[in-house]
Amino acid sequence: MKTIILKRISQTTEATHGVLIYNGSPICVTLELPWKDNMLNVSCIPEGTYGCKAHLDGRKIRLIYVSGRTNIQIHIGNYTEDIQGCILVGSSFDCSNRPYIYNSKAAMNALLKTLGGKDNKESFKLKIIQAHRDEYLSYEYQ
Repeated sequence: MKTIILKRISQTTEATHGVLIYNGSPICVTLELPWKDNMLNVSCIPEGTYGCKAHLDGRKIRLIYVSGRTNIQIHIGNYTEDIQGCILVGSSFDCSNRPYIYNSKAAMNALLKTLGGKDNKESFKLKIIQAHRDEYLSYEYQ
């Protein structure tokens, strides 16, 4: 079973930014809500390892079990307003005015390709970790 790592690289009062990594290589960046004690619809989910399954439509990935939460997904979107406790994927960030993520659909396609294509029905693990404070990561994908 494949394991994808979500490395959270920064957090503000408005958003959490991260990078999805497989076998040491970045796939795409992520945008989540900030940590608010795992509260429904307003918080990112706790660090840990979660089982995941792609939806049949190839546009969402469902996290199978998140303690105290339901319907948590990895999906496309651009702003934190597009999130209710889920994880957005994109190619790069823009933090100049409000948290924004670019090229979400292309990033989801890249993630699904890494997982074996959008028709792949195999489950995988998502391991969410925090980057070290002194670690500076800058990712942008074409």
